[in-house]
Amino acid sequence: MSDNRLAAILVSSATASQPALQFAVGIGGVTEIKLVEKPGPYSNIPFVRVYTNKTLVAEFCQLNIVGVYHFGPRPQEEAEALMNPYPEGGG
Repeated sequence: MSDNRLAAILVSSATASQPALQFAVGIGGVTEIKLVEKPGPYSNIPFVRVYTNKTLVAEFCQLNIVGVYHFGPRPQEEAEALMNPYPEGGG
């Protein structure tokens, strides 16, 4: 992994009646979403960590992640678009 920073992630919820969790850089105080590996019994296990400033606020195993979004040429605009799929009140 050359660049382990992500723009946004979508995490599955515990039950079907709960919405999925969404985290995007620049929204809700999130300053960084980072890929990390933790040692497991047979190999390293990928995790994603969510930070506000330098504080770790959430950590998810790859099994719970249903969407990963990488930075493009305009990361702030892309993060906002991911969090609001219906801009201007549409939808």
